[in-house]
Amino acid sequence: MGFLAIMLGMMALRQILTLWTTRTSWAIALTGQTSEFPGLIVSLMALLSIFFLERILTERKRAEEEKIRLESQLLRSQRLETIGTLAGGIAHDFNNLLTPIVGYTDMALSELKPTDPVHRNLQQVLAGASRAKELVEQILMFSRKVEKERRPLRLDLIVKEAVKLIRPAIPNTIKIQQGIDPACGEILADASQMHQVIVNLCTNAWQAMENKSGTISIELKKKKVGATTALKNPNLHEGDYACLSVIDQGRGMDAKTLDHIFEPFFSTKPIDHGTGLGLSVVQGIVQSHKGHIDVESQLETGTRVHIYLPIVKNIPQVNESEVVELIGGQESILVIDDDQVVATMIKKMLEELGYRVAVYENSRDALAFLKQHPNRYDLVLSDWTMPFINGAEFSEHVQAIPREIPVIIMTGYGDDKLKSATQSLGINTVLTKPLRQKDLALAIRRVLDQKSTSP
Repeated sequence: MGFLAIMLGMMALRQILTLWTTRTSWAIALTGQTSEFPGLIVSLMALLSIFFLERILTERKRAEEEKIRLESQLLRSQRLETIGTLAGGIAHDFNNLLTPIVGYTDMALSELKPTDPVHRNLQQVLAGASRAKELVEQILMFSRKVEKERRPLRLDLIVKEAVKLIRPAIPNTIKIQQGIDPACGEILADASQMHQVIVNLCTNAWQAMENKSGTISIELKKKKVGATTALKNPNLHEGDYACLSVIDQGRGMDAKTLDHIFEPFFSTKPIDHGTGLGLSVVQGIVQSHKGHIDVESQLETGTRVHIYLPIVKNIPQVNESEVVELIGGQESILVIDDDQVVATMIKKMLEELGYRVAVYENSRDALAFLKQHPNRYDLVLSDWTMPFINGAEFSEHVQAIPREIPVIIMTGYGDDKLKSATQSLGINTVLTKPLRQKDLALAIRRVLDQKSTSP
């Protein structure tokens, strides 16, 4: 529209110049006098033409730059979407691999006394598997936004674990100096998201120092926010905060760059060094935890990033190591999972709890048998991703059977959207792999007891 207006204006001025030149020519012919005024008009028109031409070229260049920027952003979005899809597939396969490790270790622990040395060794196996599961959850954080369950946790332990994870990726020329206060208090947070915040900040710090030696300082201490500070920062309130600081000795940033650091896809790094999402993701996580992020930087002086997270008090602790009595039953359960190792393990778990179990690796065969013998089973325990008929389709077929048979879905994707869609799909509950025997026992007993008490 702007280009059209400019062109119309130039055409109008050209007509005026033509009329004026014609009128001046007649005046010269009649009077024999000349004037310098038409020459001034021609000069003015030439200047205006140059101005409008420069304006057109500038707008065209700006439009081309905007087009390139949008195309680049679209390509990055598509790349992240592809990474998200790949992450989901990796999570599914990896959780399937972890399921027998966790399951068989869990059953072995139940057969040993806590004082047995083998019991302690198996506890370490289970702890390692739990860390692997958390790693899968961190991978999935890049493909979806999840409101995870938050628990009171010690940030100092998360910081130390994250530093151990990222240390091998940092050049040996860069030292990591830690000033961690173990008494800074607990925060209400999701451990995997806090892990991601620390890893992202440390990654930014060492990449800023990639071509030189130096020190990254990681500090954690308790800070009290007063009324004056709270007024200056709307995300902060009066009270105690755990302040995490990551300080590098890199190239730093000027004021103009600082204004854009939280924008998605903004990056000062080369194309093959990140996506420009690091600080954007960090800011989103911190704000969702009712915290605040502050960045200080100057060219050639490094960067200081401060994360403020509110300290919580008087929240009851959950002792996950507490022994839970496993309650089983005598009902019949139909298990469908195309992974033979996983299916065999689940069958063993359920039989130890007293249930009668039938296992199918082919969902199509399982459905055909269930339709022929609908009174034989009291519950269906099915995997979500299977060939022929997936978990959602299997559940819909079960709902069509005149007899009410509850359905529990197992998934290696850890997808919260699936859990929220259980009611519309006729699914009673969703369990995330890898499964522990106590979680499986509680879920099955809860669903069967609800069925027996429902009118």
